[in-house]
Amino acid sequence: MKSFVMSFFMLSVAAGNLFTSAVNFFIRNPDGSVKLEGADYFGFFTAMMVLTALLFTIAARFYRGETFIHEEQPEAPVGRD
Repeated sequence: MKSFVMSFFMLSVAAGNLFTSAVNFFIRNPDGSVKLEGADYFGFFTAMMVLTALLFTIAARFYRGETFIHEEQPEAPVGRD
């Protein structure tokens, strides 16, 4: 179970790295300069984190958890010898 959970953690880190790599690719100008520099670059990722937190909050608000409780099994009759 620990390996299964850690694999999803590593998958989420890899997805974040791919997103950052894609952003870095698309903000590069043909002359080698970048469209987002300094604080604007970090502000963009801050805005993405705030947007993600808002989406998570909306999803959590509508989430309805379920509880699965097993019925107690009746005790088997004890056989008489």
